[in-house]
Amino acid sequence: MSKVLVFPIPIQATNDATLESFVDYLRVEKGLASNTIEAYRCDVAHFLRFLGTRHPKDLKGYSDELQSTVTARSVARKISTLRHFFKFLSMDGLVAADPMASIEAPKGWKTLPTWLSPAEINDVLTTPPGDNAGAWRDRAILELLYGAGLRASEIVSVRVSDLDLINRCVLVHGKRDKERIAPFGHRAQEALKRYLASSPWDSLWLFPGNKGQHLTRMRVWQIVHKYFEHIGRRVSPHTLRHTCATHLLEGGADLRVVQTILGHADIDTTQIYTHVTLESIKQDYMEHHPRASGKHRQLTLGMRGLLSPAIIPCEECAAVATPGKRRCAYHLERAREAGKRFHTRKKLRLVRKG
Repeated sequence: MSKVLVFPIPIQATNDATLESFVDYLRVEKGLASNTIEAYRCDVAHFLRFLGTRHPKDLKGYSDELQSTVTARSVARKISTLRHFFKFLSMDGLVAADPMASIEAPKGWKTLPTWLSPAEINDVLTTPPGDNAGAWRDRAILELLYGAGLRASEIVSVRVSDLDLINRCVLVHGKRDKERIAPFGHRAQEALKRYLASSPWDSLWLFPGNKGQHLTRMRVWQIVHKYFEHIGRRVSPHTLRHTCATHLLEGGADLRVVQTILGHADIDTTQIYTHVTLESIKQDYMEHHPRASGKHRQLTLGMRGLLSPAIIPCEECAAVATPGKRRCAYHLERAREAGKRFHTRKKLRLVRKG
């Protein structure tokens, strides 16, 4: 095993043993998922190829190069990976100082997650599936993704023994091997019953694939994309998870309950869906409230009959407003008198203070 050179002497790009030790650290001590570990491995390998025989203090140059080639979110992820990597080297005494202390990740734009309306969901999930095991399998996958808010990696790893059809819940193995109980509804229960009754497979996996393994995440993505393509939406499995959370909050569910259902470790992650529902509320307000976007200027004036669009009603009553103003002559005069009284009282207060 080659020895890692101590900072500030350059780390050698050929030190594969160090990278494998870092991967073991992520798997055993951090308990990260295999896909996350593979992403970390690729990021560190990319950094080591860039570093070559350069000095580790050239990290600023690496960060600058990243910002010119990839998005801000990707740069932030790679910088986060390097923080974990150098923390690992520091704990093992392989570097004398952490060169990442002076490196800042770029601030990326925070985007709201996309979700589907109830009408769009019903358009797909109320369409009768075909009368075969494959069609009912697809329907069960869609119902669980939306009804239980599962990730693609979670739904493919569900075993038949994890399913409780009587109580309508499923044992989910989430990120970092954390387990949670996710409930689902009657429609998902019915789809699962029909699927299991017609399933020709004998496997420990609820949704088996080829060669005795479970379905891949890519296959689940393809299934979701196929069924939602006809409504003109590009939908991923995670979109259905976002939709589940959004509809729960719109229906009045408690934020902590949604956090538990989704398996979020930090409630700040769940908090973003409150902004999603706020956007939905704003949209409904702008569409339906008469004073949201100038619609009140087009309203009728009660018993006076329908006014032409050029006539603007007074904000205080049903009379016609003075041209160029928002009030009728009577209320306009009252507003002017109130303004004069205000300035008079203000002058008196200044005189008393003086």
